[in-house]
Amino acid sequence: MGGGADLTPALETASLLWHVFLAGGAKAVAIVVVLGLIPFLGDFIVDSVGMRAFLTGVLVFRFMIAPTVEPLLAAAEAGSGIYPGLWVSLGFVVIAAVLEKLALLISALILIPFEGRKPGEVLPIVIAPALVFLAGIIPLLMYTSYVRLLLEPFFIISVIGGIPLYIIHRR
Repeated sequence: MGGGADLTPALETASLLWHVFLAGGAKAVAIVVVLGLIPFLGDFIVDSVGMRAFLTGVLVFRFMIAPTVEPLLAAAEAGSGIYPGLWVSLGFVVIAAVLEKLALLISALILIPFEGRKPGEVLPIVIAPALVFLAGIIPLLMYTSYVRLLLEPFFIISVIGGIPLYIIHRR
């Protein structure tokens, strides 16, 4: 995780999860649950593992970067136009939905050879949920890259002695 040749120990990775939880993981899950209670939209979200992963990830991402980025943007007099607008956000939701349906189709095609096997085998149980979850993560990565690209005109991020240095550009 740190760029080394070895894997990061599990205890170090687990300590990072607490920061994600504090940054908004609980709020994001609560918002997605409340969205799940809306009649038509809720059925779409509740029945979709990839959509839940995408929405929760977007909310956690926004909650995590807000304390860092918003003061820097205020100093650069840039406003808050770094997040995608309504139509772009709906585009990401459509991409997540299409990728999820595609992942379900691919997982069904992959599982055809395992049709006659015992029901307790691990591979069929793991493949479909993993592919559908991945279908929700791909649009999340697209969303975060979109925000990063919108941030680039305002900041030059350089690393001096291992410490990230943010240089603010004024328009």
